[in-house]
Amino acid sequence: MNLHEYRLKKDEIENKKVLDVGGYIDTPIVFAKIGAKKVVTYEPIYYKLLLKNLKLNKIKNVVVKPYYIYSSGCKQLKKWLKGIKLKKLKRKIVSWKKALKEKFDLAKVDCEDCEEGLLHVDNDLLRKIPVWIMEIQGNELRKRIIEKFRSAGFKERLINVHDYEDIIYRFEKIK
Repeated sequence: MNLHEYRLKKDEIENKKVLDVGGYIDTPIVFAKIGAKKVVTYEPIYYKLLLKNLKLNKIKNVVVKPYYIYSSGCKQLKKWLKGIKLKKLKRKIVSWKKALKEKFDLAKVDCEDCEEGLLHVDNDLLRKIPVWIMEIQGNELRKRIIEKFRSAGFKERLINVHDYEDIIYRFEKIK
């Protein structure tokens, strides 16, 4: 795996603090190998494999948080939780507000619909991260996310299309 699909350059990662939401088993390793100062990744499903990969690659500057991210009002989370006992998942869910408490230079979000929660995050919190790379699924959600980031003072750029549903955007804070 490389970061070609996200259209990121080495200098955007080197010596930077990266938030990687939906790290899977490889993107935090790629960020670290390119030279990120620190990577904080949220990966609720494959985190055990990711931890093994980090150990095999002798990478120590990645913090793995095995949590789902949400915000209140998020329809996708409500749909996902339907029929599941919240008690079992309590330790695996964290809010976007909490995830964004740290300062980051770059955020990569590829989390299969958790990006909807960003619609419920205060614009000041979004602006704390100057560059967001985000895969957004679904036309209606895409329109709402673009409008949210515009209202927060970002310009957007389409950077990759996997198919009609999975489209990657770059949101960059307007200076």
